[in-house]
Amino acid sequence: MRPFEELLEENYGSIKSSEFKRDFIAYIDRKTTLEDVDVVTAKRVIKIASHILKKDPASIDTQVQKLFDFCIHAIRRVDTHPDKKEKNIATMRAHLPAYAADFACYLAVKENWIGWWQRAYQEMRESADLTLKLNQRDAGYRYGFAGDTAAEVFKRKNEDKWANLAIVNYDLAIQKLKKKDLTYTGRMHLYAGRVYETLWERTKKEVLKNEAKNRYTKVIISIDLKRTKELISPIFDEAVERRAKLK
Repeated sequence: MRPFEELLEENYGSIKSSEFKRDFIAYIDRKTTLEDVDVVTAKRVIKIASHILKKDPASIDTQVQKLFDFCIHAIRRVDTHPDKKEKNIATMRAHLPAYAADFACYLAVKENWIGWWQRAYQEMRESADLTLKLNQRDAGYRYGFAGDTAAEVFKRKNEDKWANLAIVNYDLAIQKLKKKDLTYTGRMHLYAGRVYETLWERTKKEVLKNEAKNRYTKVIISIDLKRTKELISPIFDEAVERRAKLK
C-alpha cells in the first residue's frame, strides 16, 4: 500500500480516483487535528478538501467547520515556522487564508450567518495582501473575491463601511488585472456599479447614480472581445440594461 503522503502529493492538483476520494474523506472524518502531521502535509490536506468541497460539497458537508479550523491552526504554525520567509513557506502562508475564506463562505450560506461572511472577507483580504508580494495577477483575483464577500455583508447589514470595502477591493482587482484580464476587470466594474446603484437607491445622491453609470460604461469597454460571446454576453447585457435604467 502506497504511503498516504505520497497519495496526497499525487492528488494535490486534482482528485485522480474515486478510491482516493473515499479514503481521503474517511481520513478527514477521523481527524480532530492536523497537529500530528508536518505543515506541508496539512496544507495538502486542506487544498484537497477544498477541491472536494467545490465539486461534491455534500460528501464533506459536516466537516467544513473542522476544515476551517484546520486552516487557522495551520496559519499559526506557519507564522512560527523557522523558515517562514522562504518562498515556498511564504506562498503557503498566502494561500491558507484563501482556503479558510472558501470554507467560511460555504458555512455562511449553510448557516445563514453574517459572521461567516465577515470572516471570509477578513481571510480573503489577508490572502490577497500576502499574495501581492508573490504574484500580482493572483492577488488581483483574490481582491475581487474579497470584494464579493464584502458585498455579501453589505447586502445583509446595509452599512456604508461594507459598501466601501467592496468597492475598494473591486478597484484593487481592476488595478492589478487591467492589462491582464479585461473580462474579469469588466466584471469588477459591473459589481462595483451594483454597489453604487444600491447606495444611490438608498440616498438618491446624484453623484452615486453617476458613478454607477460610469462603472456600467466601463464594463462595455473593458470586455475582452477575443473571449467567446457566451462568456461575455451576460456581463455585457446586464451593464447595458442597468445603465439604460439609470438615465
